[in-house]
Amino acid sequence: LLHRLCVMLTMTTIPPDVLAEAINTIGDIVRGNNENQQFLGAVMNNTGEIPQPVLLSLLYTMVAGEKQLFPLRISILYCFQCYLYKNDYGKSMIVQTLLPQTANVPNQYTLGHLLIIGYLSKDIIASWCSSIALAHLIMDNQQLKEAILKVVLSIDQSQSNAKTLMEISIDLLENSSSSFHTRISILIFLCTWLSNCTLAVQAFLSIPSSISYLISQICAQSVADDLEVLIQSLCSFAFGLCLLFNNNQISTCSTESLERIIKKRIGIDLFQEKLELLSKSDYYAKALYKPQLKLSKSNDMALDYEFARLYKILEGSITRLLTTRTNDEQPRSSDQSSTMLVQYTDLIQQQSQQINIYQQQEKQFFEERDFYQKKIAELEQSLQEIRDQYTSLKFSSEQKQNSDDGLRTICEQQQMELEYLRNMMAYQQQQQQQYYYLTQPIENGIEQINLNNNDNLIVQNDERNSVNEQAVLKAQISELQEKLNAFDERCRVQTDEIARLQLENNVLQEKITNEKRKVSILESLEGQMQEIIDEKANLNNEYQKLNLVYQQNQKEQNDVLVLCSTYEDHLKQCRNIIQSAGLTVPKFLLEMDNTE
Repeated sequence: LLHRLCVMLTMTTIPPDVLAEAINTIGDIVRGNNENQQFLGAVMNNTGEIPQPVLLSLLYTMVAGEKQLFPLRISILYCFQCYLYKNDYGKSMIVQTLLPQTANVPNQYTLGHLLIIGYLSKDIIASWCSSIALAHLIMDNQQLKEAILKVVLSIDQSQSNAKTLMEISIDLLENSSSSFHTRISILIFLCTWLSNCTLAVQAFLSIPSSISYLISQICAQSVADDLEVLIQSLCSFAFGLCLLFNNNQISTCSTESLERIIKKRIGIDLFQEKLELLSKSDYYAKALYKPQLKLSKSNDMALDYEFARLYKILEGSITRLLTTRTNDEQPRSSDQSSTMLVQYTDLIQQQSQQINIYQQQEKQFFEERDFYQKKIAELEQSLQEIRDQYTSLKFSSEQKQNSDDGLRTICEQQQMELEYLRNMMAYQQQQQQQYYYLTQPIENGIEQINLNNNDNLIVQNDERNSVNEQAVLKAQISELQEKLNAFDERCRVQTDEIARLQLENNVLQEKITNEKRKVSILESLEGQMQEIIDEKANLNNEYQKLNLVYQQNQKEQNDVLVLCSTYEDHLKQCRNIIQSAGLTVPKFLLEMDNTE
């Protein structure tokens, strides 16, 4: 895979953005892996007339590619950083190309030459990238830091104007035409060079204008520009490194002399304030996040990961050095020291107990938080289930209600029709009764007619007609009676259906009432849940306060431990002085070793 990606570096048809991502990927693959780093260093670019290493082509693009895209040049810097990471052999080979040689090959560039060209370039991107690359070249390697002290550069063809790399770095800092980004990158390179290297500090202090430049920048008025603030903080850091790693070979710039300069010309409070400004910068937070450079434009160029890590390690040492020496200069009697030692011991014990209490409260808070979160999840699930049931029952009830309305309409129509038939039957019964009253005298007179054979024929005909009418009325009454019985049966069936539907409707109404009751219960539960959420928020706020107090106490405890250690060393020095003077040593000083 690495071989295929390296082949992409030699192709001219790859779009710049894709090529930048490929270079970043190569950097991730070779970072910290010696075998992959050697492979990348041996890859050759054969597309030109003269084959040359791919790394040389990439660095040339970074240094001289002003027309190239910014992300591409930054990706090359990141890949080169990954190549140098934990690669002492590769670093030493590059540094060798910078050292004075007995025989130089003319017209042949090396990786070291390209870095120097970029370091001195007026192109801001080339200058910044080259300075960061040089810082990575000597990072965590004291031998290489001492070796590049021998690097001498000629400003012109004559060797009389030759200057060391450190002298040229100071000149670039003092040059008013140098941009903020250039000065920041040079200070990063110098601070990396000065860290853990006493010879580099000695060479830096031997340059007359070095300390005066740092003092002028530290004492400058505070400004709103973030980059200018970074420069002031970086100068404070460089000054602090000269305190930490001073071998005191230069009498005028010994550790004591530099401390006097800080106290009289700068002020310890102002010095520490400027030193801490870098840790409060957004550039510092972004750089410390991850090694890969994520810069979208040139204005984002400031710090990188390795330097941010270096600052994080050494900044506290500089502060402790100044604090310890300041406290040592304040004379205290032995009794006062012993009393304060006891007081600090008691204070540490109290703070330890308080820290334990805070830890227990924090554990209890996490348990309560987990319980409330679980309870809230259960309540939300139950609420959703009841809402779904209520919606389903409400829809079913509406359908039943519509069916009941249709049945009621049909029953009302049939009842109206049944009432009409009943009225017709009453009318027919009334006519039958009238007919009975009319025919009764005729039936009584039939016997007289039978006795008297000479009755009139007209009366017999009337009797026959009346009998026929009676038969017709009886047939109509029978037919109406049958219809009435049929309607009664239908009415009974509809009445039973209505009763059944009313019963179902009552059941549904009862269910709806129960669901409404459940909804009201859920609303009350929602109120309780909101109270729980509010309580959780209050607990979160209380936890934040407790955590802040805990961190403050932790910091105070660490400070007290440092002070206790300082006072203990001071007491031991006093005991040694008393013993060397032949005086009687106080009992509490003799008991210190036993107490330990």
